[in-house]
Amino acid sequence: MRQINTYPTTLGIGHRYQVDSKAKHRVKPPTLVVGNFNNQLNSSSTSLDFATNESQTSLSTTQFFDILKADRQVIGIRDLLLEQRTYKTIGQFVSTAQKISQPAKAVALLTSERIPQEWSPTAPDGKPWIYYEISADGHTWQTIIPQVAQLENSVIRFDTPATQLYLRATFSRPSDRENETPILYSYALKALP
Repeated sequence: MRQINTYPTTLGIGHRYQVDSKAKHRVKPPTLVVGNFNNQLNSSSTSLDFATNESQTSLSTTQFFDILKADRQVIGIRDLLLEQRTYKTIGQFVSTAQKISQPAKAVALLTSERIPQEWSPTAPDGKPWIYYEISADGHTWQTIIPQVAQLENSVIRFDTPATQLYLRATFSRPSDRENETPILYSYALKALP
């Protein structure tokens, strides 16, 4: 969520110096300060020009500021929820009928998916972790491989031109990874007349 309101504030970058008879020496790295800017660390009226003995060394430390005018945005976190999900070993997604304007004699599939890198390339049964099937009637299914993979059967041809298409995706996971699942971000069916 992006916040569009900004709030004016004054920022200062504080520099602390030790003053001795030769020069000023920075004693700490710069620090960011918001709000109140005092010119010195000690409000004593004692002169800070030079320390005359060891007991006055702390009095000779002075803080200076580079003051900047800035706008800030605030993000507040109201609720934070941590949860862990458990997935079934096998799950399935079936699309609704995708109507096409012209009857299609062939179809290709394009997908955007994520399979965890630690997993083996295929499931124990030899199929991909996300296994795709296509149907023209919702009853008879044919295996289809996304075109990105460039493997055989990446284009499915129909005996009779189809006026609607269904996609079925079967998701599986390793039996020892119950809190992980493959993800199908998006898919597109490319109907070929």
